[in-house]
Amino acid sequence: QRGVAAAQRSLSSSIKNVTRAQLDLNRARAEALEQLEDLRRQTSRNGLDEERARINIERARQELALVNADPDASALDRREALLDLKDAELDLLDVQDRRADDAAELAKIEREGLENTDAVVDAKERLAEAEQGVLDAQQALADAQQELTDAQIEGPRQIRDALRELSDAQRDQAQAQVDSVQLVVDAQRD
Repeated sequence: QRGVAAAQRSLSSSIKNVTRAQLDLNRARAEALEQLEDLRRQTSRNGLDEERARINIERARQELALVNADPDASALDRREALLDLKDAELDLLDVQDRRADDAAELAKIEREGLENTDAVVDAKERLAEAEQGVLDAQQALADAQQELTDAQIEGPRQIRDALRELSDAQRDQAQAQVDSVQLVVDAQRD
């Protein structure tokens, strides 16, 4: 009976694991969808960021031209204006890189689908493992119940066989006593 109880506890635990794994899968799908929506927004925003970076470059060029045309501007003012232009140009390159990366990632997710994102695939694998755990626990419970049934059937049979052997032994012992008495009687006659 202990084996059956342990198997029932194991099955119950396995079922809880499936429930948790299903919740994790649902959560992973929701998060993947949210990340996709965030990526779509970011991809749209990247176009605006790139336009803003181009405007910043134009402003930095205008400022550099003004500083270079100003006879009262110092060498430090000129260096600073040139540095601002270089910084604006690097910002544009960063935005363009980010835009390309985000567009490639968005295209990949849209091509492969949310079900094939790493988080969802991992969650589906954990769910499959948990479901296999339930199947294994169900088999272990069935095995334990069969062992209990077998023991319940075999127990009385073993007792009956033991009693039969005991009866045979008692009969043999009684016969041995009769034979001993007969030997004594035969010996006294002679």
